[in-house]
Amino acid sequence: MRTLLYLSILLLFLKCSDSPDIKYEPFVYFKLYDKRNNVIKLKIFLGKSGRDSMRTLSNEIFAYPGLESIEAQNNHLNDVPGGIFELKRLKILILDSNSINSRNSLEKVYSIHSLEELSLNYNYLDSLWPSLSNLSNLHKLSLSGNRLHFEASISGLISLEELNLSHNHIVSDYSGLCNMKKLKRLNLSYNFFYQTPQCIPGLTMLEYLDISHNPITDISGLSAFSALDKLNTIDVSATKISKEQLDSLQLMLPKTKIINNAE
Repeated sequence: MRTLLYLSILLLFLKCSDSPDIKYEPFVYFKLYDKRNNVIKLKIFLGKSGRDSMRTLSNEIFAYPGLESIEAQNNHLNDVPGGIFELKRLKILILDSNSINSRNSLEKVYSIHSLEELSLNYNYLDSLWPSLSNLSNLHKLSLSGNRLHFEASISGLISLEELNLSHNHIVSDYSGLCNMKKLKRLNLSYNFFYQTPQCIPGLTMLEYLDISHNPITDISGLSAFSALDKLNTIDVSATKISKEQLDSLQLMLPKTKIINNAE
């Protein structure tokens, strides 16, 4: 494992507003170096909130070709640099709590074939067009708190181990899960499912499943859930699943913890 030597903190002033009164905005860049003095991790923090905050990542990131991780959550980003795919070693990209909603921005992200973790929680995404299938190395994907309805575009992510689709608007049976045989953690909470997705019993590597806060009335294919012998925890809180079905599920999976808290 690469030895990390030190962390430097640099306060930068970047132009990010067309306002004649406020032309520059302070950001803090935390840079993590390896033993060869290469920057491999960049964390970007907004120094001042407000409408004149950072809208896109600075092209300065291309000065660090060995960059493996970018964390730029809690800014006002609505775009990413077009050449971000040039960061051939980038494995982790976290852009939570920004203002990303354009197809153009997503197309740029989809070109980063080295990505292993992508987090776009709490943006303004209502679609993931085009397909995410280019991200064949992706192991962790988090899309919580967006406006997604149905996303067949993630069905090709056969290497995924963690998927978070909570707090979206997904209604229908989610067949896009069927090919994700390596999934270990799946969060579908706070959507609009009326029954559990039929693919779930086929996800035999699952260790954690959260289907809480959905209007689910039925566990689809209940008997097939016996195949989930690695399942440690399932959260069914605030659903409408009957006690009889939950009792049957517990009998099939005696080692599984079933969480069923009131709202």
